[in-house]
Amino acid sequence: MRKVEEIRELVLHPYASKPMDDATVILKRTTLDLEGTAGGLGGGGTPQPVEIPRQLGSVRLIRQIGQGGMGVVWLGRHELLNREVAVKFLLNLVADEDDPGFASLLEGARAAAALRHEGLNAVLHADVIDRVPFLVMEYVEGPTVSQVLQRFGKLSPCVVRLLLEATCASVGELHDQNVIHRDIKPSNILLSQDGKPVLTDFGLACWRSSTSLGTTVKGVAGTPAYMAPEMFEKSVSPRSDVYAIGAMTFEMLVGEVPFDGSLEEIERAHREQPLPPEAMAAINPELAQLIERSMHKNPMFRYKSARHMLRAVEEVFSGMDEIAVGRAKGQPELASLISRTFKGCDDGSLTESGKDLRGTYYDRLGTLVTSRKKVVAEGIEAGSANDLLQRIVDDKPCARCSASLKGELVTGRCPNCLLLVKLTLEPGDGLGSGSGWTLPKSRPEVSGAAAGVGNIAPAKDPPAKPAGTPPPAPVVIEGWKASLKRLWNDLLGR
Repeated sequence: MRKVEEIRELVLHPYASKPMDDATVILKRTTLDLEGTAGGLGGGGTPQPVEIPRQLGSVRLIRQIGQGGMGVVWLGRHELLNREVAVKFLLNLVADEDDPGFASLLEGARAAAALRHEGLNAVLHADVIDRVPFLVMEYVEGPTVSQVLQRFGKLSPCVVRLLLEATCASVGELHDQNVIHRDIKPSNILLSQDGKPVLTDFGLACWRSSTSLGTTVKGVAGTPAYMAPEMFEKSVSPRSDVYAIGAMTFEMLVGEVPFDGSLEEIERAHREQPLPPEAMAAINPELAQLIERSMHKNPMFRYKSARHMLRAVEEVFSGMDEIAVGRAKGQPELASLISRTFKGCDDGSLTESGKDLRGTYYDRLGTLVTSRKKVVAEGIEAGSANDLLQRIVDDKPCARCSASLKGELVTGRCPNCLLLVKLTLEPGDGLGSGSGWTLPKSRPEVSGAAAGVGNIAPAKDPPAKPAGTPPPAPVVIEGWKASLKRLWNDLLGR
């Protein structure tokens, strides 16, 4: 049994170089010289195993939950506070006066610990163990924006709006206090189960003079895909964070970073190449202009700070279609993405066995609708009268929430947001074998102000049927009050 547990620990924790016992944890780190780099830029040196105690004061290490260019993150239990915490070990840094990165860590830890904001991950403690610096932070149980992007690709404009506004507000709080984050990227934006984005990882944060345009740092640090050109020359300012927010916005809308390749290729692209023209052409023109200004090669032409960028973001989205980019649409869609990412993680880093993660109203409602659709599908397979209803056979995204409508009834509703399926369909969309119903030549008119709730008239000219064909089963479309009442009774278990 002991050997089984040791093998399990090795599989779960790739940084471990030997089996872990109850008293210690083995990590590997690469120390950097004075001109070395950090935070994903590589560095010299041979990986050295470091043995640290599993008990760090009042914090008991439980398991590794993440890793990145700067080090690894462990889930811990703060026994005095009786709460879970995240412990980040900065393996690329050494607690030494000759290491400029360690001095930056201390500065960033002090800067982060002095701030309190709902969109910032609070730093509870910073210390050094066996020359390995570490930060103890609040634990946010949920995926990162990066994990959501990896699972679903690009995001809809309404979700991008929520994430962008929250990120600008959080970074704006840093800039108001003369703090520069220096490593803004999707993997550093945590998403709590209630849909709140939280900015984390202040290992590279630094103070700046309120009277200077830029601040010179001792080492090149950051994540190349999101670094402003001046950061490769060891100069940073709030406009450098604005550049990173622009690169993150591009990735959320397109599904990939603006520039990719080797370190030298990425650096050259940030300095010289324009943003990919084909990808920019597919983005809303006003959003594209926002990204272009925030990622201008010359920092003088970018937004002055994240607070200024936030005002520009609000202005851009206020001029767009509120139905497509409104918060009323974005909030349930973001909650659904978080829940589906949470449940889809196979490594166990985001879930606990036996815990129900379908905690939002929207997810419970979606589950009920899905289960009801399953009952209808089973009835069709059994040869009931419903076999005459048409179904979507193509992977058609919902016009409101972008969820797939494949397999849904033409006369039904989106399983995610309950929008009538017919409001999404266009002439020529793929359907299942026929009932005699036809799609309207244009989007159907919906009576009343409650779009997506009213009744829809069938097509005026149904196709002719061969003689002797039995009439189709009548299709009953419930009124919106009856539908809500039925769903409410299902929620209460009646």
